[in-house]
Amino acid sequence: MGPDCKTVITLDLDLYERAIKIQSTQENTSWMLRAGEHHMCFAALHALGKYVEESGIDSIAVDKGIYSPTRLRQIFWGKAFKRGVEYHTVNALVSYELRFEQLSGTSPTGLLTEQCQQLREGLRNRDSRSVDDFDDTCE
Repeated sequence: MGPDCKTVITLDLDLYERAIKIQSTQENTSWMLRAGEHHMCFAALHALGKYVEESGIDSIAVDKGIYSPTRLRQIFWGKAFKRGVEYHTVNALVSYELRFEQLSGTSPTGLLTEQCQQLREGLRNRDSRSVDDFDDTCE
């Protein structure tokens, strides 16, 4: 192995932090360190949880008995991976469904269908006006 070769090392978050410190004190440039995918997913769930926390969406889940406040805290802190993915996925789907109901209730069905078809065609053809079509459809 020549001096330009790098060894890629994937570590869990705790070991990653320690290895970064060691690498910086040793001036080791032959390692390419990266945090593992699992911990990156936990970090993403934690960030999403911080965004949603105290928005009112969490109150609905507690009031309806879907999750306890303790379980929601675990989800928002990124500690319950499977439940976190499930919780955020369901919230996204419900939000889209509510938005769709609002759109279909405020505009005639034919008009909304026509706008969606224009948007789909624009996206397929990579038309630069697709952003405007999307804005018109979702207003």
